[in-house]
Amino acid sequence: MQPDPQATERRRFVLLTGAGFTRNWGGWIASEFFETLLSYDLNAFTKSVLWKERNFESVLSKLRGPLRTEMDSVFSAVFGRMNSALAGRRFEFSEEDRRSIVLFLTRFDAIFTLNQDLLLEYHCERLGSKTIEMRRISQRLRSPGVHQVGCAPDYPIPAATVEHVPSDDPSDYSIGEDVIPYIKLHGSSNWKESDGGNLLIMGNNKAQEIGLHPLLATYWSAFEDCLSKPETRLMVIGYGFRDPHVNTAIAKAAESGSLKMFIIDPSGVDILGPRRDPQTLKVNNPDPVLAPLKGALIGASRRSLGEIFGGDDVELEKVMQFFK
Repeated sequence: MQPDPQATERRRFVLLTGAGFTRNWGGWIASEFFETLLSYDLNAFTKSVLWKERNFESVLSKLRGPLRTEMDSVFSAVFGRMNSALAGRRFEFSEEDRRSIVLFLTRFDAIFTLNQDLLLEYHCERLGSKTIEMRRISQRLRSPGVHQVGCAPDYPIPAATVEHVPSDDPSDYSIGEDVIPYIKLHGSSNWKESDGGNLLIMGNNKAQEIGLHPLLATYWSAFEDCLSKPETRLMVIGYGFRDPHVNTAIAKAAESGSLKMFIIDPSGVDILGPRRDPQTLKVNNPDPVLAPLKGALIGASRRSLGEIFGGDDVELEKVMQFFK
């Protein structure tokens, strides 16, 4: 999976999103996901582990057999509820082009996400049906290597209402010209494996599980390759820096001097600092892996996307400086 070769001759702009990105449209972050799971009729053992860990991904790593199957089914139901709600939300926060989220997204050379919801899939379809210009923009977003059964792989970002599978042909993973790759590093809630299982990575062993799936392994290599390119600027929106494999990849690029980073998060730069353990409630020392990231930072915003693109001219100007 090779990015546009011409993009390496100039400054590259890369976006990485986490759950906090979708939170701007009402999506659940990890703590809310945990609380939502409590509303389901779970096995007593599963619920006890859930309360003990207070982290649904840690729970997944401890469940086996029927208990894991039960939890996977519950996750599918939770994603279904959230995706339905996201589909009904207004995507843009303003009618002005200079405040357009869609136009903002098209300024990036590549978009990587750790999310498995269908926010962009729903709204790219909807926006693409409004005007010729929006159709042109939405068709630039593509998820290479995954397609609806019976359809060619080379078509715009997968439709949200149908299931998709990875292509058996690695050549389908390549990215064409004038395309903005939308790379779902941990799979998606509407992707299926050939055996019918869900193609999404959750739990505490993500790095190992990614290596078991050719498509996701290719995606991961593309992520590391993008970060390593000279003159790369990475904007991180709504990622809590809790995945070791992601942190290590970003830190490696930061140490090499090739990467500059801007963070949009309610915690601002403090997201890289000490953490409160959800079990003990004690404040832990910062992850030493994150230390190189401080030298790569070129700014941060603590405002929501609704504030930034909904009328806050001061903050919008600060965010758009990222592209200068």
